[in-house]
Amino acid sequence: MEFKPGTLVHVRNRDWVVQPSDNEDLLRLKPLGGIEEEITGIYLPLHVPEDRPTSISFPLPEIENIGDITSAKILFNAVRLSFRTGAGPFRSFGKLSFRPRAYQIVPLIMALKQDPVRILIADDVGIGKTIEGLLIVKEMLERSDIKRFAVVCPPHLCDQWASEIKEKFNIEPVVIRSESAAALDRQLPPDTSPFRYFPYQVISIDYIKMDPRRRLFIDECPRMLLVDEAHTVARPPREDGDTMMRHSLIQEISEKEDQHLLLLTATPHSGIESSFQSLLGMLKPEFQSVVLTEADQSTRREVAKHLVQRRRGDVKKWLDEETKFPKRDPIELEYSLKGDYLNLFTDLLDYTKEMVSREEGQRHIHYWTALGLLRGVISSPEAGSSMLRKRASKQGNETEELDDDTARFMVMDGRSQDSDIEPISVVSSASVNTSEVRKLRELANRLDKLGTKSKDHKANAAIKTVNGWLEDGYHPIVFCKYIATANYLAKLIDNNLPSGYKRETQVESVTSELSEEQRRERVEFLGKQKNRVLVATDCLSEGINLQDHFTAVLHYDLPWNPNKIEQREGRIDRFGQTADEVKTALLYGDKNPIDATVLRVLLRKAIQIKKDTGISIPFPEDSESIIEAVLNAVLLDPHRDVYQDMQLQLGFEDSVVKKSAEKAEVAFKQAEAREKATRSIFAQHAMKPEEIEQDLTETDKALGKPEDVEAFLLDALERFGAEMRPVKNAPHTYYLTQQNLPGRLKQLLPEKGKFKVGFKAPLPENVLYLGRNHPFIEQVCQEIMNEAFDVNDDAFTRMAVIRTDQVTVKTTLVLLRVRNVISRRKEKDELVAEEMLLWGYRGDPFERDELTAQGAKSLLEEIRATENVDIPEQQYFAKEELEDFDTEKMETILQELTAARTEVLIDAHDRYHEAVGGGRYVGIEPVLPPDVIGMYILVPTIA
Repeated sequence: MEFKPGTLVHVRNRDWVVQPSDNEDLLRLKPLGGIEEEITGIYLPLHVPEDRPTSISFPLPEIENIGDITSAKILFNAVRLSFRTGAGPFRSFGKLSFRPRAYQIVPLIMALKQDPVRILIADDVGIGKTIEGLLIVKEMLERSDIKRFAVVCPPHLCDQWASEIKEKFNIEPVVIRSESAAALDRQLPPDTSPFRYFPYQVISIDYIKMDPRRRLFIDECPRMLLVDEAHTVARPPREDGDTMMRHSLIQEISEKEDQHLLLLTATPHSGIESSFQSLLGMLKPEFQSVVLTEADQSTRREVAKHLVQRRRGDVKKWLDEETKFPKRDPIELEYSLKGDYLNLFTDLLDYTKEMVSREEGQRHIHYWTALGLLRGVISSPEAGSSMLRKRASKQGNETEELDDDTARFMVMDGRSQDSDIEPISVVSSASVNTSEVRKLRELANRLDKLGTKSKDHKANAAIKTVNGWLEDGYHPIVFCKYIATANYLAKLIDNNLPSGYKRETQVESVTSELSEEQRRERVEFLGKQKNRVLVATDCLSEGINLQDHFTAVLHYDLPWNPNKIEQREGRIDRFGQTADEVKTALLYGDKNPIDATVLRVLLRKAIQIKKDTGISIPFPEDSESIIEAVLNAVLLDPHRDVYQDMQLQLGFEDSVVKKSAEKAEVAFKQAEAREKATRSIFAQHAMKPEEIEQDLTETDKALGKPEDVEAFLLDALERFGAEMRPVKNAPHTYYLTQQNLPGRLKQLLPEKGKFKVGFKAPLPENVLYLGRNHPFIEQVCQEIMNEAFDVNDDAFTRMAVIRTDQVTVKTTLVLLRVRNVISRRKEKDELVAEEMLLWGYRGDPFERDELTAQGAKSLLEEIRATENVDIPEQQYFAKEELEDFDTEKMETILQELTAARTEVLIDAHDRYHEAVGGGRYVGIEPVLPPDVIGMYILVPTIA
């Protein structure tokens, strides 16, 4: 038995479409009008009699079952929306659970022009890099350009990536990391690695960066590799074990000639030119030495083929499509450091100045220890007390030598933190003497008594801010630097909620003390609460999407890195945030000389540049030295009056601070100029909206837009007797009442009775999104098609005859389901594509007086009957038309129509491959005849 892909067969009391198969003994079948999940296979050598398929042809409509024209449009959309292997320019779009924004398709088109694909997607936070990267992966899978792929990311992002891939792209990946490795190994055949066995993988980079897994992954890495948070794999400026291992791993994979590589990061340039160049070098080896600000136009044009970097302003309105981003309302909050806390902090400053002034071999460790203690104590009594006691415990102990770079990273806000970094090891690295122990314990005891709202004025300021946001309807996230601070503050906030909010507000802390699964569960739990407050450390500041549940960010501990502000606030200020405005606040003390100076010298400047230009400036290359200069002025000058400094808030009268501020100003100007130049490279050579407008139009025509899903369901549910009523002041949103729906449809809805549904994302969290791939929409389509093809059911019929004054001659509209098979020119892979073709003609079909595609569609949508046609007359016109379709002449016409569509389809698949040779696809004889889904005959009104 041999059945060509795209042909129809009947087996097991059902009609099926033959699908391409890599195994000649396995017949792959998809139910006619069914979905991908229903594909099944028949192993032909078994010769099971009941599994012996027979070739069939799709039946024409029958004159005994003529109905009304109103069901024609519903049937048209039901069939079109059920397509998963659509014939539009992008093969994958029929299988997506969402409709991509127009600007998100730009990286996809860039990728289709490359072989191998090498792209750095560096769009700003919140634009949708995950979607853009996965669109490329999905399209290449559907075109059979790849068979497998792997996403490599920091461990805390593995679950989120797996969820995005499954929910939006209908692909089931495995997560490969330390916690899942043993369970996955049990699924493997002998002598097989997970990197080769599982086709779709999400992998923790920290799991594979070490041998022996490292070597194995390099050898067996799928041909498509997507690296998230790619700045973490850039070559570090200093020898850093973990970062260097990450870099060398991806670097070695990038050296494979046929390797596809997608790098995703919102911060590609850390401020260190060599690190950025290392990322460019992964795209092409010759880019390794390119300094973009100094490159000539030819080089810039070449780099632009592999680089996407856009601000929100670049995509907010693109191709007449407006993308909504929330307005960010940033403020600074000053709290007064006073009373017992001020006295303790002053004493600690004196102690740390004395400690770092010693001439000892461990002076650099004393310096970082001092900074760690100062940050911890000002963060919270809990964090400070823990550090002080840890420091005191080192009396007489031998200590390992901690290198300067490691200590710096622990105390300063490193460029990437996958988990919380507690500088306890810095605090405890240098031994202490007896007098120091007494001093440290005395400070810790005093600090233990300050953990109340009345004595901790910083916590009090945070509580007031959070409570005010709650009362205004916001859902806050409070970011802390230390685990102890997050847990401490969460309890204080929970115990001091505003009146009337205690019962209906949930406060939770999320830190790296919890597993990644526990963090995800806690965030999801919070999202279901009426009022919610999340207190978190920076384990949630990168890559995690929190816009569905939160609308405000409070920086409880002032970050010392401007990038950290954008990373934290980007969790909520991103596409998908349904609030019109999000709140952000920086909290700092008026008598804290260190944070006050960092705020004035670094943070405010970065924030102002972001406000003026829309660009998030990366941490300048020498920012750490700038901060250190300021800190040195505080800690290392024995003649400085610390208390007076606090009173003056370290004014710029000080020569060291003034010089540091001037140095920061120059560094920021250089960084700003570099960022503008880098982004202009893509802007100058980026594709224009009109270049992809035709393809988007064709895709929407083939598969249907969100508006088509909306119109379809409104019409369909009316026929089922169900109701969809518009929600006031909420476009494309409805109350759906499911009372009269069939039970099999009710089972696919999450709630009973009445609830809100919407058709255009993003939607508020209490509104159910109904896209074309939602199981409810799929099942409604199936119900309509089943009824239309059942001759005993009058609800949705395939034939209608009406008399109307909208035509002057008899006009026929025919709904054709066309299946085309195209093949890769060099490989054996075949692709089956389906589409609806609305064909219209006037009078005799053989005279070829045909309507345009748009003319036929407009007529179908706008047609109305003006006179009744009795049943004998309806049957007469129907019989005449059906007889024409049972002739060789009609077979030739349909063959020409189908062949023309095949050529259009091949052109669409090959269009972007011109840059790499083109001509990848070739047409196979179209599947004939096309299925006649519906026939609608329009007869002019009798004058």
